[in-house]
Amino acid sequence: MTTPTNHSAAALIAALALSCAALAQPAGDKPTDTRPADAKPAENKPPQTPGVPLPAGIVAADARAERIAEGHAFTEGPVWVDEPGGGALYYSDIPKNAIFVWREGAAATEFITPSGQSNGLISGPDGSLIAAAHAGRVDLLAPGKPRRTLAEKFEGKGLNSPNDLCAGADGAIYFTDPPYGLRGSLSPGGRTRELEFSGVYRLSTDGTLTLLHQDLRTPNGLALSPDAKTLYVADTSTGTITAFALKPDGTLDEARPFAATKDPESGKPAGADGLKVDTAGNVYCAGRGGVWVFSPAGDLLGRIPVDRNVTNICFGGPDRTWLFATTGSAVYRVRTLVPGVRTPAPRLAPAPVSAPDTPAAEPAAEPAKTPTP
Repeated sequence: MTTPTNHSAAALIAALALSCAALAQPAGDKPTDTRPADAKPAENKPPQTPGVPLPAGIVAADARAERIAEGHAFTEGPVWVDEPGGGALYYSDIPKNAIFVWREGAAATEFITPSGQSNGLISGPDGSLIAAAHAGRVDLLAPGKPRRTLAEKFEGKGLNSPNDLCAGADGAIYFTDPPYGLRGSLSPGGRTRELEFSGVYRLSTDGTLTLLHQDLRTPNGLALSPDAKTLYVADTSTGTITAFALKPDGTLDEARPFAATKDPESGKPAGADGLKVDTAGNVYCAGRGGVWVFSPAGDLLGRIPVDRNVTNICFGGPDRTWLFATTGSAVYRVRTLVPGVRTPAPRLAPAPVSAPDTPAAEPAAEPAKTPTP
């Protein structure tokens, strides 16, 4: 495999070690795929891991992942946004400091750059996106408009590198804050760690930032149950998922171990990154070799294989039966038999009257054809 031309071997190894998906493959030095992304089955589909079956009732027995975009550096944070005439998939490329957009039948193109080295994304108001950014912020972004920072400090100290986020039923935003973006090629550089822990936070609709939990080593993906009474949080380094009961005020009550991705042969963690939930309450977890699926009780139903390690996932399409998966250098999708939960819209506190002077996010009018960094 050809490695990026402007990364040393040491930098590449560091990036992989610090990646949100742990061991996701880096991109080659080819440009972003500009061909229409119709059905493009993944090549060299890996054999199903012994002891980890295809999840029956979740995908068809002959389901195969389709690659819809490639040539990226490190993709993350996909989100589907309904639009007139269909919809679109938005996702981050962290080292490229850009957010891309993909629509059916067309090539992926840059949508916003710079993105603050965004990671996780959710849909915001009026066509905007809310991004968990490795620059140490949670930002509201829209092409051609000034960046609005929603959170960047806790008790006067800078956040580590917000990683992923989701909206609660009341419009509050939950997000994780591990240290992955503080160093290595997934970092914007020039920042030092100010917090001694990696937190799980809640940003209320009035702009109040509350620390909910600080005992996970590397909190990463998070998602709410269909009834919005349970918050699931992945811990990448341990390969585990913890379930937290939510109190009426949106803070966390008791925690319980929910599930773990584990290689059945070695017994080692298989990574736990982005999380999503379907309407039946099944929990989907991005990890090594594909997407791991657990029942509402935490039992492993199986793994949807993808030919690269998966960093994050989202449901999309009009009926939410496409499961999109980001990997190191490419984006995939697979049809599911159970639709995903439609996530609630976040509600933001009014913007301050005198907003800080921040540069506008630049819209990208041309398809991205630059080599992978």
